[in-house]
Amino acid sequence: MKKLLIFIALIAQMVLFSTCDKELNRSKFPTVTTATPAIENGKIMVGGEVTDDGGSEITDKGVCVKDLNAHFYTSWENERLDLDWCMESFSAGPGKGVFSLETSLPEGEYKVRAYAVNKKGVAYGEIVTFTQGSLPSFRAFTVSGISPTSATATAIVQGTDISERGFCWSTSSNPTVNDHFIKVGSGQGDYSSNLTNLQPNTQYYVRAYAKNTYGVCYSNEVNFVTYQACPSTVNDYEGNTYNVVAIGSQCWMKENLKTAHFNNGTSIPLVQDSTAWSNRTAPAYCYYDKSSYGNLYNFYAVATGNLCPSGWHVPSYNEVFTTLYNALDASNVGGKMKVTGTTYWMSPNTGATNSSGFSARGGGYRPNGYGFDDIRKSAVFWTTSTYNSDFTYDFMMSYDAGELYRYGSSSYDYSISKKSGLSVRCVKNNSKHTYEDSNIPATPAKSREARH
Repeated sequence: MKKLLIFIALIAQMVLFSTCDKELNRSKFPTVTTATPAIENGKIMVGGEVTDDGGSEITDKGVCVKDLNAHFYTSWENERLDLDWCMESFSAGPGKGVFSLETSLPEGEYKVRAYAVNKKGVAYGEIVTFTQGSLPSFRAFTVSGISPTSATATAIVQGTDISERGFCWSTSSNPTVNDHFIKVGSGQGDYSSNLTNLQPNTQYYVRAYAKNTYGVCYSNEVNFVTYQACPSTVNDYEGNTYNVVAIGSQCWMKENLKTAHFNNGTSIPLVQDSTAWSNRTAPAYCYYDKSSYGNLYNFYAVATGNLCPSGWHVPSYNEVFTTLYNALDASNVGGKMKVTGTTYWMSPNTGATNSSGFSARGGGYRPNGYGFDDIRKSAVFWTTSTYNSDFTYDFMMSYDAGELYRYGSSSYDYSISKKSGLSVRCVKNNSKHTYEDSNIPATPAKSREARH
């Protein structure tokens, strides 16, 4: 009985070996091709394609790489390239199909060969030789001249044999030449171009690019938001029409507000009497010369959030002293905002150019407890930002200076009382260019004395 069992076991083992041998004999080596390496931004993409698994599962595939710059290879060794004789191998895992791998190699000449493994063994693709040379590099890249539909990109590139250079952009990060792009000649040096047909109020990502024999190099990424498209005019609740000007990313009224109604239709009380004005702690307006300078409002009217036309608002401190101030290059800002001449300003109207188009007139203001003051000598405007329960942050221009003055950054800066009467300029809502008041500077660049 024992001999019979041993005989059966031997027969089974022979059958098993015979089956495996037949399966192995039926298998073929896989078929694999080597892809030409692609070099981009200093990275090398190597790979290939397993087009036929040879009748059995592909358990591994990848590439072998050999550095031809090594001086110890013999001529025979230099020609050989397989898994047993390569500088480095990179696996792409099991399965057939196309595969690619990213690697970094120093400058030099290399050979690469794809491989694939099945039950039959290892098969190789053709050997491809490539050179990893020096890509171009960028010394500088900037974006300026932003408008609702365009921007200007400028770059300085250096390197040899630069066959193409330009800029690429997208609404997603890390744009490439597969996105929107523009060619700007060849060779090293500085170059620039306008990026056109952009959408207003949209965030874009831009990179400069340059190509040479060894691939494509990209600069650092710059992102920006195109400015909103400004309407030519805007109407308040009463139907008063105001001209509009674009200053940087903002849309501003070119005239002082003169409505007697909030944007929800509620009327604003007119209070001309000085005593009644000083005692009032609710919304009110008054005027000295409405047709020339518009109305003056107290802060209680501003604080409702309904004073400007729908879709517009009274600016915050930082919308004035960050966005607007920087758009006017932080130099002679008040002068750039004042109308020229001496019709609406006293002489000498220092620094006035009105190059911004803001068109400020010297409408003065109404200090708490006083009558109208500083007509043709100053223009004082509310912001929505408060210094404390009684005083606010505001901005002002004067007939004798080109500065844009700031009120309310400290108790020594002659903060304006909420009971005062100031002019109002409205700015269009724009969610992509909003500045909160969490970082109001403790000490402004310029302050100006004012009566409360």
